[in-house]
Amino acid sequence: MTAELASDQSPDTVLIRVRDTGIGIAADQLDRIFDMFVQVDTSLARSVGGLGIGLPLVKNLVELHGGTIEVHSAGAGQGSEFVVRLPIVVEAPQPQPEPTASESKTLLARRILVVDDNEDSAQSLTILLKPAGNETHTAYDGLEAMEAAEAFKLDVILLDIGLPKLNGYEVARKIREQTWG
Repeated sequence: MTAELASDQSPDTVLIRVRDTGIGIAADQLDRIFDMFVQVDTSLARSVGGLGIGLPLVKNLVELHGGTIEVHSAGAGQGSEFVVRLPIVVEAPQPQPEPTASESKTLLARRILVVDDNEDSAQSLTILLKPAGNETHTAYDGLEAMEAAEAFKLDVILLDIGLPKLNGYEVARKIREQTWG
């Protein structure tokens, strides 16, 4: 797969185009692609993919900045193009005041297992969870998740559904069958 990034600017708008030669998007999926948890490949055995939150997150961020995003694809196997339009802001936003000590909330530290076959996603989420004092562990497939869950007696498991070896539903079911689960 190849990807191409291009940008253009007018006096009041920045235009960003991201075009790829990837798996493409079927015509019946184009209207739903920015909906939460929507994925082009919905099989549990898929080896790539995510949670289906990336594009909705991008859309929300773009819209929060007063912009728009649209998608184009000639269909499955034909690649995709995403077009982002953002307004150029002349006035800088005012900085938000730092929260005071009384406004900050103390969170209870937990033992957390992050399970995702996308190692970058798993490691990123682990990094985000550590500053709150959580003890974190990672696993990258269903069997590894089972072993880690049994070894560490965790409080929380963030479990991807589309995993190799055992899918997330099977892992959850097997954990619940255990006396410690």
